Amino acid sequence: MSALLSNPERKAELVLNTPALKKYLKERGWTLLDLSQRMGISYNMLHLVMKGKRNPGNVFIAGILATCEGGNFEQFFTVTEEKRQIREVQAV
Repeated sequence: MSALLSNPERKAELVLNTPALKKYLKERGWTLLDLSQRMGISYNMLHLVMKGKRNPGNVFIAGILATCEGGNFEQFFTVTEEKRQIREVQAV
């Protein structure tokens, strides 16, 4: 069993590999607006995911994979782990 699953203080988070996506766009001469339109999502949503302010959801992930021909999941996404704080609830 992975350490993430066996440790309740850790959580996995899927994040966009922004440098890889920027490289892909540059190689094709695409802008972020071009990509958002091809993916069928708003520019704002793309920008938020690129900046790490939103996590990529299913529609975003599917859009990247369908739009970025020749790319794959491992190229554009990575799993990170963060330690989360667990609060104890005490009865008063």
